[in-house]
Amino acid sequence: MDELHTYRQEIDAIDEQLSTLLNQRMAVSRAVANYKAAHDNHVLDNQREQEVIDKAKARSDREDLKDYHETFFRQLMALSRAYQHSLINVENPINSENKEYSSTAQGVAYLGEQGSFSDKAAENYFGDKINRIPASSFRSIVEGVIQGTWLYGILPVENSLNGSIAQALDLFRDHRIFIIGEVVLPIRHCLLGLPGTNVDGIKKVISHPQALEQCSLYIDQNGFRREPRTSTASAAAELAKTDDRSIAAIGSPQLADCYPLIILKEDIQNPGNNFTRFAVIRSQPIYQQDTDKMSLFCRVPHVSGSLYQLLHCFAQHNLNLLNLTARPMENNPWHYDFYIDLEGGLHQSSVQSALKDVGRICETYKILGSYRHDQLS
Repeated sequence: MDELHTYRQEIDAIDEQLSTLLNQRMAVSRAVANYKAAHDNHVLDNQREQEVIDKAKARSDREDLKDYHETFFRQLMALSRAYQHSLINVENPINSENKEYSSTAQGVAYLGEQGSFSDKAAENYFGDKINRIPASSFRSIVEGVIQGTWLYGILPVENSLNGSIAQALDLFRDHRIFIIGEVVLPIRHCLLGLPGTNVDGIKKVISHPQALEQCSLYIDQNGFRREPRTSTASAAAELAKTDDRSIAAIGSPQLADCYPLIILKEDIQNPGNNFTRFAVIRSQPIYQQDTDKMSLFCRVPHVSGSLYQLLHCFAQHNLNLLNLTARPMENNPWHYDFYIDLEGGLHQSSVQSALKDVGRICETYKILGSYRHDQLS
């Protein structure tokens, strides 16, 4: 026992040195986190981590311990990443948003033209005082928000029948934008035509791809040819400029008030409760005390059990997941990133504890927003 006691004393002395060194390493990690936050860098740097592993293995003068060196430093860097994530993502101040929106040029951008569903979502969230600016694409909305051309943007992110909208989700991965709120709209699609149009004479329908898909049964039953447009409103605007009564547009009933068109057929959407969820975005996050929903972007190691471990982070803290969507990684076939919506706000201790666990598991992750859940507008 005396010999074992001596060994344990030696280990205790070494552990004391390791604790001191860990404190010093984490202090430097804090400085690194501050730099990355200021320069909008990702926490994970694969090249840098591989350099650390290679150096650690090279320093070992025992071949049988090289793999242990690698495991030790991988775990050490995972702790460092988790600490940096907590500093960048969790230690943000809780703040509030001024709802007195101005009507200046820095308003809210939405997809399409006046009368589109995105336009309606913007009006529902902000009211009619803010300046609403039509945009031609999801990307132009995001780029305008980042560049300060407009303060806010509206992006459709999920439909109750067709699921997540991939094009919008990918923009959250590739750009520094954040969700500050959401709007849920019931989607009622109409068949719109020029005055004097007869449904029997229609050969082609034009609209946004999502709208065409949401009305696929009606379109197929009537044998219409589909042609996608950038938005439902742009399709209506295009139709209004023609005299071709063989073409119809699909969109909201409000479009018949915005353009010289008539409603040929109401409620042509596929059966089921059809709602679209719109995200209100801006270039800086807003975290409020009374939020009850969060969205995350996560990238886990491509190894067995990593997704299970990620989901366990939320289960062990009794957090309910509302949505889990996988999106293919660019330039890395059959590897996926994950988008998660969950019940809870960033101010909750259970959420913060879960996010610390997430940081230890993920190669990188990002809080896309902490905001209020909108049931139905």
